[in-house]
Amino acid sequence: MSASPDPSGQSLQLLHAARQVLTPLVRLMLAHGVKYNQLQELLKSVMVEVASEDIARSQAMRAQSRISVATGLRRPEVKRLLEEPITPHSKGRSVMADVFGRWTADRRYRDARGRIKPLARLSSVGGEESFEALVRSIKKDVHPRSVFEDMQRLGLIALDKQGRVKLIQSAFTPKQDLAEMLNFLGANVGSHLETAVHNTLGLSPDLLEQSMLGEGLSDRAVAQVEARAREEWRRLFRELGDLMMQTMKQDKAEGISGDRQMRIGMYSSNTVWVDEEKAPTPSTSSA
Repeated sequence: MSASPDPSGQSLQLLHAARQVLTPLVRLMLAHGVKYNQLQELLKSVMVEVASEDIARSQAMRAQSRISVATGLRRPEVKRLLEEPITPHSKGRSVMADVFGRWTADRRYRDARGRIKPLARLSSVGGEESFEALVRSIKKDVHPRSVFEDMQRLGLIALDKQGRVKLIQSAFTPKQDLAEMLNFLGANVGSHLETAVHNTLGLSPDLLEQSMLGEGLSDRAVAQVEARAREEWRRLFRELGDLMMQTMKQDKAEGISGDRQMRIGMYSSNTVWVDEEKAPTPSTSSA
């Protein structure tokens, strides 16, 4: 775990990549009043946490020395961070997100034409195909009424003329709830980065992490491609949701237990193209 010489300049390349990753994150932090000393303390805490993962707890004193060498932090600082980690506790999985995901992915909640069905609000009316039963199937210690009110507040659901609960958004993007959006940012970007790091370190098996880049596009072209990407994501979301549910049910029927978590995502971004000497051709890249 000790530092090693880097004659090839890979450390500089790594720092450049880290700068690209950190720039939008720092922009978000500054927008919400996070100061340098807070970020510095968090970075030190994370470095100690990661460096300690492969070190046996039974050799505490030696572990602190090895972490100190690996991170460049003094031993008293390492000891303090090990004893008093500053990383805030995660709020955990979002019940609303899980409800939204199950509702849109499980085919029992779709009609013959594949459209997402509105649900009776109470199980006394709709039985297993009710909003109340859906929430209970995901988390039994949360009251369905609370989930209903939160999802309604965020503009995700509404009641139709028959008093049924219907989805009015095609994607779970609770922009009115900063805590919920930050939870998604950490989970989604963190998972994406974990995959890229896994592949960059040459670990096995290779994980899917690819993207396409188009240059020299007009605003109209960007809008058309963005719309098509959203359409394809909705289709893929339904197909993969079906596959996950089917395989989970099959495993359960065959007595197979699982402990793996899988996250699949898609994103798009667009910025001003500054290299006008390049030909505007699409290209693909992968980690």
